[in-house]
Amino acid sequence: MDLNKPNKHNDIPYEIRMKYIIRDYMKMFDSMDKLANYTKSLEKYIDALKEDLAKRKIVNQRQSENLVETRRKCKRLQATIDYLQEQLAKYESTDNPDANNSKNQ
Repeated sequence: MDLNKPNKHNDIPYEIRMKYIIRDYMKMFDSMDKLANYTKSLEKYIDALKEDLAKRKIVNQRQSENLVETRRKCKRLQATIDYLQEQLAKYESTDNPDANNSKNQ
């Protein structure tokens, strides 16, 4: 490089160029530090969302299990009701005097 040849760096003294380079480096370093902090906060937020999702899955699973259990109980109750209605129909259809009296009342 020919120092006598004019270029944009020869017009600016070395100390001033270094001052600007260091200042720009510090700005870039500061912005990189801010980005690193932002990335860490996003990672924490994502972890919190994952935990929340896991909790919701557990709650949904429990609700699903409760729904299945409720349906099972309803089926048993309906079967019991059907059985009792059949027994009542049989009882009423027999020539049982008590059944005939209960119908008339």
